[in-house]
Parts: sequence; C-alpha cells; structure tokens
Amino acid sequence: MKTINEYIKEAAEFHGRYTPHVALTVIMIDYAVELIKKLNIKEVGVRVESEKSCGCDQDVFYVMLKDIFGYCFLKRVDFGKSSVFCLYNIKTGYGVRVFVSPEKCKKYPLFYTWFMKKITDKRPTKEQIIDEILAAGREILSYQNVKIKTEKEEKPNIMICDVCKEAFASTGEKICKACSGGADYEICDMVK
Repeated sequence: MKTINEYIKEAAEFHGRYTPHVALTVIMIDYAVELIKKLNIKEVGVRVESEKSCGCDQDVFYVMLKDIFGYCFLKRVDFGKSSVFCLYNIKTGYGVRVFVSPEKCKKYPLFYTWFMKKITDKRPTKEQIIDEILAAGREILSYQNVKIKTEKEEKPNIMICDVCKEAFASTGEKICKACSGGADYEICDMVK
C-alpha cells in the first residue's frame, strides 16, 4: 500500500487540483481500510452519506480503492452530511462508517472553521487548512461498526410520463419526478 502523501499526490493529480477535501478523504479512507481489512472482505461497497460535492471524494475513492480492492460499488445517499462514508462487504452489509467528529475538530481551529463553514474576518488559506488536516490525521475522525441494508433494489422500468410525455425510470410511478414537483426549473416562453 502507498503512503498517505503518495495517495494525496495521486488523488490530487487525478482530481485536477489539491484541495482540503482530497487530503481529508485520503486520511479517512486510509483509516476505514485499516478497520475493514480485519474483516477480510473481498468485494467492497462504498456508501457516501455526504452532501453533493465537487467530486473530490469520488476521485479519491477511485484512486485509492482500485489499488487496494480492485472494483468497488459506489452509492451516494444524500443525508446532507459532511464527510461521512461507509466501507462494507457487499454480500453481508457489515462494515465501518467513518466520519469527521466536530467535537474532535475543535482542537484544530482553522480546520474547524473551514469544516463547519463558519464565517470569520480572516479566512484561512487552503494551505493552512490542509496543513491542519495533515497534522490532525486520524485524531479528528470517529467510526462506527455498521450493517448496511443490502436488499436488492427494484430495477426501474422505462415509462413515458403522463404529463410531459418524456421517458423516465419508474418503479411504478406514472408521472416523472420533475412533473411531480421535483424540478428545479420551470418552462418559460423565451430565454432572456
């Protein structure tokens, strides 16, 4: 296995830039892998509970986990969390959930300010935040043993929406999510 710094460099190159999220996710994955390797798992699933991000975490998962386990199954569930994921056995669902502990972060004020998205007069630089992440290492992390529900998801059929007449993935619904009020746009007469 490569060192933390080697993975950070490779993940940053793959992602296209070196961000605090890249450094943090490398440290989190390194910790989770150490915990999950004790379970002797061959086929690993990744469940990301984090809010939508710039893709830093996905890029780091790809770089690190392909190296360690080969192919992994990645699923994102939007619980609105910040920096939380599970590595688990895709057959049994048993695994570990790793997350940043806000309480433990308080020892690292620049990181804490950035992580909690606090507004301050003097905003820390990206480099200062990364330095604190590297200094803190696993000290800011916590984990839980978990069992992910692994029942098979119902495969959707392709249906034609009764309202907009467009094709959409359906598990029995007759109206697509956009027409059911889930759209983040509205139809207008012209572009201004």
